[in-house]
Amino acid sequence: MEVLEAIKTRRSIRAYKPDPVPRQAIEKILDACRYAPSWGNTQCWEIAVLAGAPLAELKRGIEQRILAGVPDAPHLSRPGFTPKETGRSGDVLEMMQQAQGIKREDKEKRLQWRATMGRFFDAPAGIILYMEKYLGLTVLMDIGAMMQTIALAAHASGLGTCPEAVVVRYPDLVHQVVGIPESKLLAVGLSLGYPDTNNPVNKFDRPRLPLDSFVLWRGL
Repeated sequence: MEVLEAIKTRRSIRAYKPDPVPRQAIEKILDACRYAPSWGNTQCWEIAVLAGAPLAELKRGIEQRILAGVPDAPHLSRPGFTPKETGRSGDVLEMMQQAQGIKREDKEKRLQWRATMGRFFDAPAGIILYMEKYLGLTVLMDIGAMMQTIALAAHASGLGTCPEAVVVRYPDLVHQVVGIPESKLLAVGLSLGYPDTNNPVNKFDRPRLPLDSFVLWRGL
């Protein structure tokens, strides 16, 4: 798969086949991702890969907290979105929920959908990206580059991913279950598995802004 094709055809996968992902397949992806860009080649990202019993325990713990209404503890600042940005986010959420037959007024089903997010969308593998707390914003950008590189490499390998903030919003639980030291900042999670291509939630259109709405041209 060519790079531009991978970029345009990658999508966030929210339904997976139950088939386990072999460790060798994940190692191949992460080995290629070692070449993701980082500030001054510092390579300060750290990655935990979960499957089997540890992933099941984390899924269960997050789901229980979501269903019990336990407030999450976002240790990273939430984006200060304006109505313009939240409108786009709301539109895609509506499409996701329509694909699952969830109506806007059905609060219980919407809660269950959030719990599914907390279960890494029932993917057979999950990834947590983290870093030392003292490193700051620059390394968070490097984490973002690594996240996208993993997503593209997985897509090119026939696997799917979905970046997830919700799976790191109960940091005490993640630190405890995964064994990540408290000195680490949990940045983002990724579900990982073979896409269920027949599920409507993996088929809805993903609108994109036109280029000239966000690119400023000078000298060209």
